[in-house]
Amino acid sequence: MFRPQSKKNLRPLKAIIKGCAEESALLTKNARKLVKEKKQAVHQEKIRLGIYTRHYNLVYGFLRGMDYKQIEKNSKSKAIDYFGKIPWGVEYISIGALHDLILIYQYNSVGKFITKENLKEWIVDGKRFFLTKDENKRSVKQL
Repeated sequence: MFRPQSKKNLRPLKAIIKGCAEESALLTKNARKLVKEKKQAVHQEKIRLGIYTRHYNLVYGFLRGMDYKQIEKNSKSKAIDYFGKIPWGVEYISIGALHDLILIYQYNSVGKFITKENLKEWIVDGKRFFLTKDENKRSVKQL
């Protein structure tokens, strides 16, 4: 079991998530002024942005030690290995993309030990890889 990443270490990832949310709000605001064809393009861009944001949120939650069901309570998504790319379908989660993002945003060497199969187990079966808050506090006190 690993210790969860601190919020401080994940600030760059959180900044990306907030930036995606701001961009989505800006797209919504500007879409009202556009003609029908351009509104469709903006709508497609919002869907793409939402899929990316979702993957960033999942990585953030994973590195913070959260269970998948805590992040997406009612999701019926399917975990697929999509060759490391973010899929276009909103019902899919790309295991390869999650793994790549974890390798980028990890603060310590957690990503070296987390495999794509582990991520699939985290999504499908709810397997834990990080200590809970209580377990983490106890282990820090023992040091």
